[in-house]
Amino acid sequence: MKLRLYIGGLIAFSVLFSSCGKDSEEGESFEPHTYNVSGKVEKGPFVSGSTITIQPMDSKLQVRGDFYSSTIQDDMGNFSFGSKLFEAP
Repeated sequence: MKLRLYIGGLIAFSVLFSSCGKDSEEGESFEPHTYNVSGKVEKGPFVSGSTITIQPMDSKLQVRGDFYSSTIQDDMGNFSFGSKLFEAP
């Protein structure tokens, strides 16, 4: 069950950030930016307090190394990571 949460969170996070901003060419620098990350998990029965983890990825979908964890706030799947500074687009 936790594996499904991690995969679902990772997919949701990837979709969220792939649709944000403009594409950058290789070699261009990226200025770190703070995002307020929140949303709703919508697959399967989620229980308040379940853990969600996100991992930033680069343009080739390679994990950047950092990860952030939060918990589901209610039985409807709502979550919030608050403001986080991301080093990658």
